[in-house]
Amino acid sequence: MESLTESRRTLILRVERTALIGRYVAFFLIAPLYIAGYLEGPVRNMVIITGLVIAHNLFAHWVLLTNRDRWFRSSFNMAFYLIECSLLVLLTGAEESTAFAVYILLIIGFIAYSRRLADILGFTLACCGAYGAVVLIELYAVGLAMPPGMIVVRFILIAMAGWVTARIGDQLWTIEEGYVSQAQALASSEALLRTTLNTAADPIIVFDDNELITDANEHACDFLGVPHHELQGQRFRSFLFDDGTLPTKIAALRSRGETMGEEIVLSAEGEERHVELMIRSFIRDGRRFFVAVMHDITDRKQLQESNRIANANLEHLNQEIRKLDNLKAGFFVTMSQRVRSPLSAVLGYIEMLLGEELGEITFEQQQALQTCRKSILRIFRLIDEAQDFGPSGAKEGLLDESFPPHFVDDPDVSPPDDTP
Repeated sequence: MESLTESRRTLILRVERTALIGRYVAFFLIAPLYIAGYLEGPVRNMVIITGLVIAHNLFAHWVLLTNRDRWFRSSFNMAFYLIECSLLVLLTGAEESTAFAVYILLIIGFIAYSRRLADILGFTLACCGAYGAVVLIELYAVGLAMPPGMIVVRFILIAMAGWVTARIGDQLWTIEEGYVSQAQALASSEALLRTTLNTAADPIIVFDDNELITDANEHACDFLGVPHHELQGQRFRSFLFDDGTLPTKIAALRSRGETMGEEIVLSAEGEERHVELMIRSFIRDGRRFFVAVMHDITDRKQLQESNRIANANLEHLNQEIRKLDNLKAGFFVTMSQRVRSPLSAVLGYIEMLLGEELGEITFEQQQALQTCRKSILRIFRLIDEAQDFGPSGAKEGLLDESFPPHFVDDPDVSPPDDTP
């Protein structure tokens, strides 16, 4: 809308500047001819024309210097033109002057000031009234030299020119209004699109078929660390990490029109960010563009990497624990075998002595042997308790093959006597 208004203003200023120069040129050509006697007429007429031209030019200079161009569209400026045209017709033959065509030219030129049907028709009536005033002045002064029918024809010609010009102006007005509505709708949609882009949570970039960035939202500018005016015109691939497959991915994008996957984006400071990149193509003004939406997954990738390292460390620790468990199990089995074997032999001999298989023993010797027997059985019980609280492999026999099998107690050995 602003551009259309500015175009109208520029057109009016050009017309007025041209008219201003034309009035100066006409005056400086006619005045010498009149003074030299090549043009006849009363001095009064020349004074009136000179005064009117000077007044109109001063008015035009005032409007141009003060930038009040709205006065060019006012009735005051139009009255200047009507008076000047009417004097031209009056001084060149009045009702029979061929200069009456300036009214038609004036009506056609009025379309530069207004395209409204009512305004043009109103100005046409003003032109008819001005020509009628010329006819009346001529009738009062010397009488009419042209038949009334021809005068009516001229009125009809002026009216028809006004009607045709009004219809054309009205069509132009309708077309301009349509363009204005489209421009306003486009501006509204662009404003809505801009608002939508800036309120989106993810960075969004728009680039053309040559990979040149044409637009981006505020999140994308912050994400890449580049201002919006500097981001426009840069190649989109310059912000992607190239592992050797980037040209192939770009070619596939142009072929299919869309793509989705994980990429590494490089900011202006060289910081690497992992993103889920989704790109789709669209057509605007007959050209193909691509919109890229980048969802930052850097924190998720770092968490996944931390979990992978933690799981690897945990697996390593589990392996070390299993090795340590096997070592403990082997230690318990070995100690059990090496302690039980000699103690079982000692216990066997004690049982033989207590059974007097090796000869008779005294009461004191029997008590001493029973004490030894209880102590050995207590040692066996302590070994069993250590195995119960030891590694599961030592109890269940899940041992490394480098260790000897579990020692089994003699079933004939009686349980220990807990009496002192």
